[in-house]
Amino acid sequence: MSWHGWLTFSVVALPLAGFLLWVSGQYLRARHEETETVLRKGLPAEAEITAYASNLRGATVQYRFLAKGWENPIAVTQRPPQGSKFAIGDKVEIRYLPAHPHIAVIVPESG
Repeated sequence: MSWHGWLTFSVVALPLAGFLLWVSGQYLRARHEETETVLRKGLPAEAEITAYASNLRGATVQYRFLAKGWENPIAVTQRPPQGSKFAIGDKVEIRYLPAHPHIAVIVPESG
């Protein structure tokens, strides 16, 4: 490849790579802030684990709970807190936003 080709490649590829890194960083920061907000401002509830899958790329846990003022249980799927192991039927403490109960997180065990 000539130096014109390398120059064109660097002018296009480097800013694109930087932009993609910035977008992924913003996404991760937003998820972290959402979790912190729910843990700080959310209402407590008890949920039952309905599914747990531990994959190579990361585990997922599904749970359901009855939010205050709702007739039917709400099911939420999320990544579990670091180092957590669950079994189907386990009861866990969660926090959820009252205006949006589908936004919920499992409260990490302290200690």
